[in-house]
Amino acid sequence: MSATANPPTSWSNDAIAQLLDNIADLLEAQEANPYRVRAYRQAATTLRELKQPAQEILAKDGVEGLRRLPTI
Repeated sequence: MSATANPPTSWSNDAIAQLLDNIADLLEAQEANPYRVRAYRQAATTLRELKQPAQEILAKDGVEGLRRLPTI
């Protein structure tokens, strides 16, 4: 995706999880705190295992709804 491309208006849980995994990979390459790396990976796993889209949770319950999810 180019820098000028518009981001998608809807993100799947898998797409968000992939971004979190990418961040974890970058942090790991930078030798960041391993607990921080693990937190990103655990959040990605949580999103992949959700039964409903994270965007629905956000729309219904806001950011607090997402924060109630384990490891988010």
